[in-house]
Amino acid sequence: MDSTTIPQVAEQLNRRAEGYEIGKLQQLRVKLKKLRRLPSRKLFHSATIADDWAFHYGGRAELQFNIGMEQSDGKKYIRHGVAFSLEPSQTLPSIDLLLPKMRLFNEFLRTEFNAPADFKMWHFRKGVRSDSHPPGPLSHELFQTGIFVFMGALVPVGELDLDRILRDFDLLLPLYTFVESGGELPPVKVARTPFVFHSGNRAKNAWTGASLPERQLSIELRHNALQATLYSELCDEYGQENIGTEIRNGCGGRIDAVARTDEGYVFFEIKVGRSLQSCIREAIGQLLEYSYWPGAQSAIELVIVGEAALDKDGGKYLETLKNSLKLPINYRQICLGGDMS
Repeated sequence: MDSTTIPQVAEQLNRRAEGYEIGKLQQLRVKLKKLRRLPSRKLFHSATIADDWAFHYGGRAELQFNIGMEQSDGKKYIRHGVAFSLEPSQTLPSIDLLLPKMRLFNEFLRTEFNAPADFKMWHFRKGVRSDSHPPGPLSHELFQTGIFVFMGALVPVGELDLDRILRDFDLLLPLYTFVESGGELPPVKVARTPFVFHSGNRAKNAWTGASLPERQLSIELRHNALQATLYSELCDEYGQENIGTEIRNGCGGRIDAVARTDEGYVFFEIKVGRSLQSCIREAIGQLLEYSYWPGAQSAIELVIVGEAALDKDGGKYLETLKNSLKLPINYRQICLGGDMS
């Protein structure tokens, strides 16, 4: 299986796609782009297949369905998902066409998208790959020429599952449709899972076997380690039967940790980073949505969790929110061993 190539995978996906919604992508493009004729009957075309990557025919100036070969630690992996390629070419003279689509991508991810557990995001800048992180809106620093940004899964070549790729492409079709319709077609509504408290910690990998500097650079792994530490501390405070992690909030998201009390629930949102201000900024929006969005379970307290110490300005800011807006918001510092840099 290690001899598998991207052109081979692309052709196999073309043959299997007829049994999936993604197999009708070109028909969908005719509708969205108001094309006079069907540009191709294939998902991938020889013109959009290279040795190490492939994207759907017509996808150069679109949010593209993308597959590619990547290597790490001497092993080969195949990625599959969606991407924006902000490298000008003959078919994309300027990236200006893609920028509004990236904003629509962000809009969809903020409101509708419930990604599979192993979906990640990363980008390439001048051929250098970033660390992977959980799916989320694109930062403004990625809205520039030369960036390739990707969201999807990365699996070892030996674990290649063509049907899984096609199922994930089907899952991504509502996102593609929303972006390429200019936001005019409403995103497909996903089934909401109601808030149901369950105790226990859904433990995830905290560190890999990589060297210390490498693993400390991984935001996701550090988040997992912080979550495990927070869970342990909260169990001591509230009792293990009253603490749960990764609880669905009833409107499409998951709460990092929830404490159950006689008065109600306490929500905890973990943010990784050195900056206290950025942690507070990123966490507040999520906590407010978790507690106040229609259909969500309300909380009696919202707690931002970070590694930075709460300073005078941060404390004053939170006090203002509590006194002026009557928000039950607090901050909790949690510490791990080792430096973050």
